[in-house]
Amino acid sequence: MAEGDGIGEGKQIVKFTVDELRSLVLKCPQIVGMDFVTEVSPSLQKLRDTLGLDGVGVKEEVLRRPASLELPVRGGVSSGVYSKKEE
Repeated sequence: MAEGDGIGEGKQIVKFTVDELRSLVLKCPQIVGMDFVTEVSPSLQKLRDTLGLDGVGVKEEVLRRPASLELPVRGGVSSGVYSKKEE
């Protein structure tokens, strides 16, 4: 992505610089490999609608607190592994 590329569904919801994208990936590595149109963009839209933010506000919130996107963590160990009783 070139500096200043927008991320969003059809229209720009958020505009990140390369450094901001790097920061987001380091804080939220599960975003790598996700489909932006079907997985990330709806989260950005939901965040914008829920908090009543514009694109800049959404970007600031996501960079400050990536968990606000509520993206699933992939490849993690299921909770069932730790809750099994030893026999």
